[in-house]
Amino acid sequence: MFQREIDDAEWANPDNWFLDIFYVSRRDSRSFVPKRGCDEMAGATVNFARPAGLLLFVGIFAFLGLMYWLTRR
Repeated sequence: MFQREIDDAEWANPDNWFLDIFYVSRRDSRSFVPKRGCDEMAGATVNFARPAGLLLFVGIFAFLGLMYWLTRR
């Protein structure tokens, strides 16, 4: 089985979706996957099982926290 087929099968598996918005699959090689229930042009969501995806998620919230902290000084 090719990696593209594995990625597509993992994305289609409902067990890999938490609350239909959080995607977690170690077998999927992509850090960003198409949103579920939308066409491909609607955007992407993060694969929280991939280091790059998790780092981006944490980085965004760290940046927002820093901006909040700087405006309250």
